[in-house]
Amino acid sequence: MKNIHYFKKEHFLNEMKFFNADWLFVCLKSSLAKNNSFVTLNTFYHKIVVQNFRGKLVALSNICVHRFNTLQNDLEGVRPLICEYHSWGYDKFGKTRSHESACLEKYEVGECGDFIFINISKKNIKLIDYLGGFYNQLVELSSLFDNSFFNKISTVTHNSNWKFLVENVLECYHCQTVHSVSLGDIGLGLGTPFNHELHNRHDSIEYPVFEQSKKKSIKGLNLFKNRDLIHASYKHYYIAPNLFISSTEGLFFYIGRLDPLSKNKTNLQVMFRMSLLKNDLNKNIIKHYYKVSSINSINVIKEDQIMIQNQQKNMKYISNKNSIFTKDEPRIINFHKNLNKSI
Repeated sequence: MKNIHYFKKEHFLNEMKFFNADWLFVCLKSSLAKNNSFVTLNTFYHKIVVQNFRGKLVALSNICVHRFNTLQNDLEGVRPLICEYHSWGYDKFGKTRSHESACLEKYEVGECGDFIFINISKKNIKLIDYLGGFYNQLVELSSLFDNSFFNKISTVTHNSNWKFLVENVLECYHCQTVHSVSLGDIGLGLGTPFNHELHNRHDSIEYPVFEQSKKKSIKGLNLFKNRDLIHASYKHYYIAPNLFISSTEGLFFYIGRLDPLSKNKTNLQVMFRMSLLKNDLNKNIIKHYYKVSSINSINVIKEDQIMIQNQQKNMKYISNKNSIFTKDEPRIINFHKNLNKSI
């Protein structure tokens, strides 16, 4: 794929077929636990809100049918589905008392453990079939999340094409250069990846971490050893087209949602969870580890952001060249194969 595909609008529009094909990840169910809680999804073609109507999760267009104002302006919150312009309110069916024939467009909601998806394609494909072998893995993984506390969803805006963000997370051998401080203490990127799994358009892989690289932290990590999932690796999932998940030794989880807004602007919505622990460890210790790990993870994202945005700036100078993907980047090669099939 030539570099012109990273900055020309016609190519961006064509690639949105990859995003409109089936299911999109929206958020974790724990973010929608309260009545009237909502999370919004904005991409180039869609403005959608997933809202809790007395325990039922419903996905609707986030644009009022009256005069086309946005219904829920925040990324997340707790508020009835009422337009702030003329107070047209909507129920779980997308209907409003303000006009008997008016109705919001509705989308199918799918649950996979704590992961909430919506079907924007209107195709009759079940979420379990779309996720394939990863369905049960995501159910099991999210059963380990400690949802008793967590931060709100954070937005990191990248002035770059969406493909750069995907390519960035699908390889790890940049970690020892870009993240030498933020991730260097666990030796990430030094070893050979293993357990590479592929299902449909999705994949996962594990990157080894090295005990000799993190001797200083072993004593502290022993406080958290009573948990159900322990693996001496950094495990990463890409659930196409817009979900990134990473598990750091089964203790700390990162969940990222990719929102492509234009040919050179992409939002990354960031969520973190701790693992449930089976001992009575002081909550303040757990929350401190969560806070430190969250801050460090945001730093990692921003370190990558610098590289990604530099790539975007350079595209116009080398529009007819291609990136060189090596044997260390098989996940990127697989991503481009699936993308080309979709468009």
